Order: sequence, then C-alpha cells, then structure tokens
Amino acid sequence: MNDADFRGAILDPEMRGQVSRRGAQTTAERSGGIPFPALLQNHKLWLDSGSRQGARADISDRDLSDADLRGLDLTAIVAARCRLMGAQLHRTTLAMADLRFADLRNAQLSYADLRGANLTRAYLSGADLRGANLAPLVSAHRPDRQWPTTLESAKLIGTDLRGTHLQKAKLTRADLSQAKLEGADLTGANLEGCVMPRTAFTQQASLVGLANASLTSDPVP
Repeated sequence: MNDADFRGAILDPEMRGQVSRRGAQTTAERSGGIPFPALLQNHKLWLDSGSRQGARADISDRDLSDADLRGLDLTAIVAARCRLMGAQLHRTTLAMADLRFADLRNAQLSYADLRGANLTRAYLSGADLRGANLAPLVSAHRPDRQWPTTLESAKLIGTDLRGTHLQKAKLTRADLSQAKLEGADLTGANLEGCVMPRTAFTQQASLVGLANASLTSDPVP
C-alpha cells in the first residue's frame, strides 16, 4: 500500500493501523506537526490582527478525536480530512471553516456557528447539531454578499438537526436518513438529490421551506 492515500477515509482504528503500517497515508496522530495549543494561539493572533500577525491554523489530516474545543473561536480554520470523532464543539465558532471530508461522527456541535463553512463530504452521522447556525455568512459591509454553508454529499445519518438553521444551505446529494429535523429551518436550501427521513414528509409544518424542495425519500427496507 505504499503511497496509497487513505486521508479522509472512514476506517476503524484497527484498519487504520494496518494500512498505515503498510505504507499508506492516513490521518496523523495528535502529536504530529506543530503542537495544537501553539496552532490555536497563532490562529487567535491571526484573527485578532486581521491576518497581519500570527498564522491561520491548519489541522488538516490530524486526529483530534474526543478533543474538548468548546466555545473556541476557530473562524476560517483549515481542517480538511481532520478526524474530530466525538469532539466537544458546543458553541464553537467555525464560520468559514474548511471541513471537507472531516470525520465528525458523534461530535457535539450544538449551537455551534458554522455559517459559510465548507462541509463537503463531511461525515456527521450521529452528531448533535441542535440549534447550530448553518445559515449563510453575510458580509458586514455588503449585505448582498453571502457565503452559504456547503454540505454537498455529506453524511448526516441519524444526525440531530432539531432547531438547526439551514437557510440556503447546499445539501445536494446529502444523506439525512433517520435525521431529526423538527423545527429546522430549510428556507432556500438546495435539497436536490438529498435523501430525507420519512418523518420529514409527515412533519412539513415544522420544517420551514421544505414544501417546495426537490426531495428523494429513504429507500424502502
């Protein structure tokens, strides 16, 4: 498996160890590269100085499973293919974050700020996103300029999305099988090819913006 690239692949720990020992690339251990606290310190300086000092944090391909990141300001952080399984991200700011292919299974993301984040092909199955904000990020200087949150082809199987703000979110080909959607706001969301839970069709009154969406129901068992 020399030079095989398994970054972003969903593997159990045993399989990940096997392919790594055989020469494949996988997500790095937490200790790899610049220490995480130093990255966060430089990232905060980068944000506070308007990018004039410090450096934008890049935690791509790292393993931060079960990390406690509650309430941190991680705006615009680069975390492509990062393993954040079971991570604590309650009320964490992740606006404009790059989370493509990130493993966020069973992560705690309730009331997190994910406006404008790129979650293309992210794995969010079993995650708690209650009350999270995935609406577009609107420019403070130009209200007509917006960055919608992208969840294209993301896995949200069994994800708790109750009360989640998903206005104008790009959910094309996303899988929301068995997701909890009570009170979610889907106004203007792109649901083309999206797999929705059966309950969505019986609870349209509590799902803003769902009635005119193009939907694909769960496959019949």
